Amino acid sequence: MGKSLYWKLAQQNIKKNKRAYFPYIIASICMVALYYIFHSIPEYPGLSKVRGGDSVIMLLNMGSGVMAFFTIIFLFYINSFLIKQRKKELGLYCVLGMEKRHISHVLMDEMILVAGISIVGGLLCGLLFSKVAYVILLRILGAVVQLGFVVAWKGIRKTVVLFGILFFVLLIYNMSRVHLINPVELLSGGNAGEKEPKTKWIQAILGFATLGGGYYLANTVASPIAAINTFLLAVVLVMVGTYLLFSAGSIALLKLLKKHKKYYYQTKHFVAISGLIYRMKQNAVGLANICILSTAVLVTLSTTVCIYTSLDETLRNNYGRDVTVSSQALSDEDKDKVDKKIQKVLEDYQIQPVVVEKSQDINVYEYQEGDSFNYKDVDNMSSSSMSSIKIMEATGYEEMTGDQVELQSGEALIGSLGDKYVDPQITISGQTFQIVGKLPKTKFCSEDYVPIFSSSYVVVVSSRSEVEAIYDAYMKETGEVESGAAQSFEYAYSYGMDLDCEADTQIELKNTLAKELEMYPVNVKGIEAARESFMALHGGLLFVGIFLGIVFLMATVLIIYYKQISEGFEDKKRFEIMCKVGMGHLEVKTSIHSQILTVFFFPVVLAGVHLIAAYPCIKKILAMFGLMNGTIFIITCIATYVVFLIVYAIVYLLTAKIYLGIVEGD
Repeated sequence: MGKSLYWKLAQQNIKKNKRAYFPYIIASICMVALYYIFHSIPEYPGLSKVRGGDSVIMLLNMGSGVMAFFTIIFLFYINSFLIKQRKKELGLYCVLGMEKRHISHVLMDEMILVAGISIVGGLLCGLLFSKVAYVILLRILGAVVQLGFVVAWKGIRKTVVLFGILFFVLLIYNMSRVHLINPVELLSGGNAGEKEPKTKWIQAILGFATLGGGYYLANTVASPIAAINTFLLAVVLVMVGTYLLFSAGSIALLKLLKKHKKYYYQTKHFVAISGLIYRMKQNAVGLANICILSTAVLVTLSTTVCIYTSLDETLRNNYGRDVTVSSQALSDEDKDKVDKKIQKVLEDYQIQPVVVEKSQDINVYEYQEGDSFNYKDVDNMSSSSMSSIKIMEATGYEEMTGDQVELQSGEALIGSLGDKYVDPQITISGQTFQIVGKLPKTKFCSEDYVPIFSSSYVVVVSSRSEVEAIYDAYMKETGEVESGAAQSFEYAYSYGMDLDCEADTQIELKNTLAKELEMYPVNVKGIEAARESFMALHGGLLFVGIFLGIVFLMATVLIIYYKQISEGFEDKKRFEIMCKVGMGHLEVKTSIHSQILTVFFFPVVLAGVHLIAAYPCIKKILAMFGLMNGTIFIITCIATYVVFLIVYAIVYLLTAKIYLGIVEGD
């Protein structure tokens, strides 16, 4: 056979199977374009000059790695579908006299054509839209848009290498499949039916158990630190549970519905359930993939959008006031000097703070057992068991809040950075106090606050001597000071100010304070000075999240599309038989509609359940970014889910039309 014949057969095969190949090629072009864009943006010279640009570049590199991993899995999945759909065609070639090496040559030419169109088309689209993506990123970061166009040669090289290797591996896989299967199997492969699967109760129960275990971990995690360690395990359990439920749990459910005579013996239910039972083994993986990808879209977009839109709140939670001077330990003498320096700088700038918040306290981190708190080796205990306690004396609390308190020796007031409280007494490092009241809700005592540790408290005692006693006992527990040894006591110090002036003035004031106070062990920070770096981090996360969300969504859409095509070809003859034995055209359409609704909307419903179950764990992880208000995240999740559901419904309507066309022989 001549080489030109192979090439013509390859072209004809792609045209003949355009319903399957064209979406695959379009998806490959999009993947190539997105991967190039990820690698091209860091090569724009202006990005490194943007404040926080290094963080954005790091996020883009991480995002490109995630995308590369996902692209490999996704293209392998779609390729396996294409090979399965073409088994009958390849078997026919064998019957007509073509040898396996001839078929392999045709497959090679097809892959060269697909790879060439995908890589070249993807790079052209990437070059065309990379500047648009770069401008969008700068807009998100709030940076000045710069003119100029960059051809990222490193990005082109990385893209060509990745996808060249990927398409080559796919070719080897396809050729190996042809050589391992005999012509009879190839000829009948496309029509191979499925035996009715048995009800696998053990797998179904295991699926419910692993899914429940993942939900339990996500809902019982105690702190953001523990959430980071727990989230991955919960994700793995939920993924395993999802696959088991679709493969075994769905069959068990369908068998139960089949036993329900009143439900089963209705035309639309009879056809749908019978068809699903016989094909559920092959449907399970695809439906589980749709569910997991839908969950990935929802989680990725909702969290990144929430983080970006909550920038101001995050800054306020991380920095407290517009400008803050703080120290972990400051002597009374240095405290007075620092106060005077701050006042002098404010006078020089002729600024009168709108709010001044001064505090002196100590922080201890201990293990809670009931109402008793004691230090243990942090390395040998779960972070979910740790509690943070801020301890203040009454005069310091009064100076900070303006509220008058009356406490006797051995009495205390308590506030919670969350919803946990201790009552009627509290013991800290062996020092016991009677709780005589709760602190009013303030910015550091709020039920909406998500503590970094499992629980966080504010405790106000009557005198400095009681604070010193707790501090002395705590230092001896930690081993930092030997028992009986003398030690100096110094409060942690904070001087926060809200200022009624422009952002540039706040930044200048913060820098001046840092210079004036450089001889003292203090840290000067300001919201406006940190805004650009926070914007870079949060904007970078949003940008990467949007791109990954698009990739996940595109994969979800294509899996739905290919599954509809596969279902259509498998159902065509079956529904022809149904029409011949007496079912009307309307009844056939009704049963099709019922089946598609059952198959394709259950994954997105379960994805919504996954998102709800993950909410407590994700909320605590977001607290690590300084986002303490869960209401914002709830609103973002609902909005994201509604938008995704609309897109999913549109995809369903389009693919259902294609499915119906195949079944009806259009």
